[in-house]
Amino acid sequence: HGPTPGFLLAIPEVSYETISESWIKSLEQGTKSKVQMELGELSIFGANIKEIALTPINVYSHIKDKDSVTILAAAFELKKDEYISSETQSEKFVMAKDYPFLFASDLYLKLAKDELRDEEKKLNKLERDLSSLENDKNKFEKVIQSNNTSINAINDELVILRTNLSSLNDELLIQTNQLNTMEEGVAREEKTKYIEDLEKRIKKTNKEIETNEKKIVD
Repeated sequence: HGPTPGFLLAIPEVSYETISESWIKSLEQGTKSKVQMELGELSIFGANIKEIALTPINVYSHIKDKDSVTILAAAFELKKDEYISSETQSEKFVMAKDYPFLFASDLYLKLAKDELRDEEKKLNKLERDLSSLENDKNKFEKVIQSNNTSINAINDELVILRTNLSSLNDELLIQTNQLNTMEEGVAREEKTKYIEDLEKRIKKTNKEIETNEKKIVD
């Protein structure tokens, strides 16, 4: 087409791919015409851009990636070789000039919304993680409380068992001494059986103490 009146816009922060896809989608909106690409130039015939003209127009554009910005250049053709410019189409020139800026504004708005959505997702995840940690903390506290209650109950039982054991040992000592002074006979036999029963009770109590002590250690 050679040099033609057009509009140039530098768009930072938004990726080249996003700008290209969005620009093509914007040009193809409301028309069956498709954007054609040839030698880096994007062209569409019969674009329906009501913001510029009520009738279909042709649009020729370039999108180039320049370091940290993307350059969008566009020329709008009302009819063959009649391009919108400040000299020939002053009213349409303002609307055509605004069109790329509005396009870029929409991109920034979408970018901001996407970033906000991403931040909200991160925040939601952090809130879920925090809630999960709080639930775990509550569970651990309940487990600790339950364990402490169990340990206290076991300690109370151990006090009783050790007291009983001490009494049984004292009783065994007394009964054994009495047995040693007794003569053969029924009374001695009964005393022997009683002592054997005491020894069994002592053994059982020792085992119960050992079992409860292991519960505390575990």
